[in-house]
Amino acid sequence: MMKVLFVDDEPMVLEGLQQALRPQRREWEMVFALGGGAAIEALEDTAFDVVVSDMRMPKVDGSAVLRRAAERSPQTVRIALSAQTDMGAMLRTVGFVHLFLAKPCDTKVLVDAISRVRQLHALLDSPALRALVGATSSLPTPRGVYAALERAVMSPTTGLDSIAEIVAQDVGLSAKILQLVNSAFFGLPRSSTRIEHAVNYLGLTVLRALVLAHEIATVFNDDAEFPLEAYERHAHLVGSIARRLVRERTRSEEAFVAALLHDVGKMILASQMPQQYRAAMHLSMANAIPMHAAELELFGTTHAEVGAYLLGLWGIPFTIVEAVANHHAPGRVSMDGTHEVLTAVHVADALAHELRSGERAALNRLDMQFLETRSVDMAAWRNVAADCYQG
Repeated sequence: MMKVLFVDDEPMVLEGLQQALRPQRREWEMVFALGGGAAIEALEDTAFDVVVSDMRMPKVDGSAVLRRAAERSPQTVRIALSAQTDMGAMLRTVGFVHLFLAKPCDTKVLVDAISRVRQLHALLDSPALRALVGATSSLPTPRGVYAALERAVMSPTTGLDSIAEIVAQDVGLSAKILQLVNSAFFGLPRSSTRIEHAVNYLGLTVLRALVLAHEIATVFNDDAEFPLEAYERHAHLVGSIARRLVRERTRSEEAFVAALLHDVGKMILASQMPQQYRAAMHLSMANAIPMHAAELELFGTTHAEVGAYLLGLWGIPFTIVEAVANHHAPGRVSMDGTHEVLTAVHVADALAHELRSGERAALNRLDMQFLETRSVDMAAWRNVAADCYQG
């Protein structure tokens, strides 16, 4: 049973929550804390799976509560409730809040957000790895990309389209911006999977605050020996290929984003546990096995599940989370539906490996049984990939 802590300084709000969430009592063990001080005391005594806190409270505010929750139990999923006008609070807490919900919050939105945690736990069943991912506030950014973004954001003449092009080149920045714009805080009528839309919706003020606060540009651990620039090049090539493998515009943009983010789990593992990840890299090279096979042997899971777990915590749309989680093993998903985005990412990843490194064995790792049910024309798709690589 999941343990959930709700925090607010208004008794009537807490009473309303208790009444509205009565149907969840069979699935959740709920604690309702009146004010930040009471919440801090509860956190000292109990490790919660989820903490949902109002942001504006006297004396001990929601920022202090959620920060303490992160310190006490990194695997705790941290959800902030805040008025949509309180952009400053959002920017101050973006480093340790997983999900932002607008206040007042519809009960169904709140229940859906918390219920998603159970689904994510099934995806990544290691408490240690959940804690590792839960402590990840942002993803490493190559310094050249960060510098280009900073110059563009600080320039009064730079258009948002130009900034969107820079963002799309960077995996960590794309993930963080999609996290923000897809939060219920912004109240968008539908999820956004286009980076251009996300950048335009956030606007220069928010982007400038993110850059200046260094919430995105993290210092990558040199001990990881992680080839960050090569990783970025591969991610963007996979994205370019996947986008062209899907005809419908909305789905093609989802495929691009999913492909851009498909290996984010590698960045998490390499930055959070560099020595162990270095061992996985050496095992992969010594035994000539793919990286995800080495990870599975050493960690009991792979970067696919780790990355999908983080993106799920950040509220990234399910289509993208599904593609990231299963890009090595698409046969794990239900056979119902076309799964266009997952199919495109699965194939594009293999084709990119073949093109960039001449790794012919990459195509041998494709799930041909899955692809046969999707009527994939591999010859045509290889031509598309070659065009993207040469371009």
